[in-house]
Amino acid sequence: MPDKDDEPDGIQVSLATAAVDGTPVELVGWRGVEIAERVPLIAVGTSGAVVDPGTSARLLTPTGVAAARVVVSRVLAETMSAGIGSELSLPLRNVNLRVTISAIVDGIPGSDRSDAVLIDARALELELLRSEVQPAPAELAWIGAQDPAAAGRAIVAALDGSVRAEVASHDPLGEMLATSSLVLWVTAIGSVVLALAALGAVVGAQLRSRRDETAVLRALGFSARQQGALRRRELLAVVGFGALAGLVAGALVVIVVIAVFVRAAVPGSYLGIPTEVALDIPLLGGALVCFAALVLAFVAGYGALVTRQGRIARVPEDAR
Repeated sequence: MPDKDDEPDGIQVSLATAAVDGTPVELVGWRGVEIAERVPLIAVGTSGAVVDPGTSARLLTPTGVAAARVVVSRVLAETMSAGIGSELSLPLRNVNLRVTISAIVDGIPGSDRSDAVLIDARALELELLRSEVQPAPAELAWIGAQDPAAAGRAIVAALDGSVRAEVASHDPLGEMLATSSLVLWVTAIGSVVLALAALGAVVGAQLRSRRDETAVLRALGFSARQQGALRRRELLAVVGFGALAGLVAGALVVIVVIAVFVRAAVPGSYLGIPTEVALDIPLLGGALVCFAALVLAFVAGYGALVTRQGRIARVPEDAR
């Protein structure tokens, strides 16, 4: 459409109908934009527009001028010295998208980077449609459906295999790390079994090695019951000191070593999220009570055996 200076100012086009994959699209409320230029087309009437020669145009829903709202990771916010309400320029392939921070979180779900942004996919797609003739398809799709496998196959087929589909509720890394708690409990149970076996060995050795001592003390006036009570207190003092030392050493190992090992097992761990050890107080308290009950049973049995030994012991000939 040349004007008075014989230079083309644009071509007037008029749309009567539009369809996507054979489905009619209602044009009311839509507007056109020139791709890459990202400016609205000059309207002509109710269904026409002026398009510059050599440019491409696309019909899009109007989104207004407000900046897209995003959620950013704490590491990124600290790097950019930004806070809630700050405006940032999000670099895309051919354009920068103006965004406003609406929240700051320790980590962005689904991202393996500490400096990540969470944005509404529709806002991002609309901006790419404004700036690129053929926007690149998504590389990853999260699936939340009753039949994730069927939904994943449908998505991959619709996008010609260019997207990787993952089930949102399936986290292989989380499942792997969840077994670490089970491993710790199995190790703890094994340690308790070994401790009780060692305690039983000590009790047996004491009964055999101190048999003559029991008889001598009986001859000196210590009754069998007194000796049983004395030996119970001795064993309780030794076991109590060992248990206290073990608890302190175990707590130091858990705090200093376990957290470091678990964090090392997480590929690409977030810098802004520390690895902390959480104690299951009810379960741990129940386990300690059971362990204490078993130890007390061993000690009581040991005292009973010493008492019985004291009643039947005889002073050896070489000790008279």
